Formats: sequence, structure tokens, C-alpha cells
Amino acid sequence: MQGIALDGGNDLNRTPGFLFDMNVFFQFLLSRFLRENLVNYRIEDEFVIRDIFRYAPENKPQTEVRT
Repeated sequence: MQGIALDGGNDLNRTPGFLFDMNVFFQFLLSRFLRENLVNYRIEDEFVIRDIFRYAPENKPQTEVRT
């Protein structure tokens, strides 16, 4: 289509199309494939893990207050 210059020029070069996260798309396809073909197993999609790491109270770093 059209080229893109990375030299910081003032000309705007537009590239037709759209951005697509191929990682998310691949994960979706793989999850769907496994769910449809592994009937004796349970497939769980990726989920967010929170609060997995914590400081021990006695080793928690102290914050300095600077004035």
C-alpha cells in the first residue's frame, strides 16, 4: 500500500487497515478448538490473578518522607 517513514518528517502517511491483537485471537481459537475436541476435560480461559504476592509485615520496605 503506502510506505511509512520513521525519520520524523511532517508528512502523514496513512496505512489502510486496522490493528488486531493476534495473541488474543490465537488464544480464543485455541480455547475454542480444545473445548470442542477434548470432551472429557474442562478448559478454562485465561483469568486475572490478583494479590498473589505480599510482603511479610516485618520485611515490608519503609517509605521515606522527604521535605
